[in-house]
Amino acid sequence: MATGVQRTLTEHWRALVPVALLLGFASSLLGDLLDRSSGAVEELEAGANLDAGSIIVGVFSSSLLIILVTLVLDAVLFNMIVGGERTGTADLGEGFRVTMGRIGSLVLLVLMLGVLVGVGLVLFILPGVFAIVVLFPAVAVLYLEGKGAVASMKRSYQLVIKRFLEVFGLLLILVALGITAGFAMGALGFVGSVVASALGSLVGQAATYHAYMDLSAEPASLWFARPGARPRSGRLVHLTPPTSRVSGRLLESLVWSSQIAVDMCRRSAVASPLRRG
Repeated sequence: MATGVQRTLTEHWRALVPVALLLGFASSLLGDLLDRSSGAVEELEAGANLDAGSIIVGVFSSSLLIILVTLVLDAVLFNMIVGGERTGTADLGEGFRVTMGRIGSLVLLVLMLGVLVGVGLVLFILPGVFAIVVLFPAVAVLYLEGKGAVASMKRSYQLVIKRFLEVFGLLLILVALGITAGFAMGALGFVGSVVASALGSLVGQAATYHAYMDLSAEPASLWFARPGARPRSGRLVHLTPPTSRVSGRLLESLVWSSQIAVDMCRRSAVASPLRRG
């Protein structure tokens, strides 16, 4: 039986895919920009006649802008998926409205997550990995429970710590999916990178929502109280907590998304000889 993730991505792909592709484009553009900046730094070290100040300022400002756009689009995609799961409508306007309503808390949360994870990875590695796992659903908590940045981190830790290994396995599968998609689409260059990033974002955000729902003992009905958010029945409802486990949900989504990736690769392989002809 198809999971809620699959239903959302199949029933509402017309609304979700453009946002995911835009997010993939921003992510790929950021990676390309960082690659070019590293090349410029190497030229500076080699004594090339370049304006170091202009390069640094340009790279920093462009990277910051792209990071902010990526952050917003990521949250919009998540809230659209929530809307599709809970109301039957993955609406871009509603997703953007909900995202911007908590944008201050979101930015603060992401900055705190970046510091904790970054320091942990640089200094000790294992504490950094631990932080990545226990803080995985923090953004979902922020939006679905209406908590602040610090409270969302505490709640995320409480949800994950009892099922740490299971969530760790989920993240490993997501990473494996991203690597596989990257290799599969690598032959298509920048376009392939955009598609791979978009696919990873779709599955990743859907998995985040269902991971939260599986980890949480409560249905997080706060979302229904927001203006403009209505369930299909037109009234407030209490969702039954999901019965399947996190790993089962993700594995089903992984198989389904892998089938999409394989199908896209087959189509591109068939189309290539036709273009040459």
